[in-house]
Amino acid sequence: MRQSRTFATSILLMLLTVNMIYAYTSEKTDFSVNYKEEVIQYKVFGIYLLPGEQVDLEISNPLDNRNHSLEVTAGTIVAGMNNRWRWQAPQQAGNYIITIMSPAASDTMILNVFVMVPIQDMEGEYLNGYRIGSYPEKPLRELKVYEKPKGFIEITAQNQELYISPHFQLKQFICKQGGGFPKYVVLRER
Repeated sequence: MRQSRTFATSILLMLLTVNMIYAYTSEKTDFSVNYKEEVIQYKVFGIYLLPGEQVDLEISNPLDNRNHSLEVTAGTIVAGMNNRWRWQAPQQAGNYIITIMSPAASDTMILNVFVMVPIQDMEGEYLNGYRIGSYPEKPLRELKVYEKPKGFIEITAQNQELYISPHFQLKQFICKQGGGFPKYVVLRER
């Protein structure tokens, strides 16, 4: 009896392990995009810009010499050719989508672009009625991670479900502060 339970437990563990292996997916594309100092290979990724900011995007490892295509929901493609583009963010804070497709649309990357509300829009410790607090003039121990942010990502009831990476949604970073929307967070790509 004990041997049959051990055997059954072993089979069950083996099946669960196999199921976990097949359930995992890397959510990566067959190409990479260079953005600022980042190399992005995820099928979905969030980037954070200020209004009107320009950003260069470049395919870094195409499978062949054919060109990828880029589509945007807003903003301006300032320049683009040979798997390189310069995109200018809209002046209006909000979320926008850049879609990059490999040749023959065999693979697609979605960049959820969050145009941030600039820190200069704060009134005292508040931004649109949401308490942010204050930032010291000198960052703690002069560390870059403690510098004032350039802007804040506005979270609304409409955009909180957006993914910023294959497994994280914007809503997972909301502070427990009471009140309704909008709410604000600071995120960075790395």
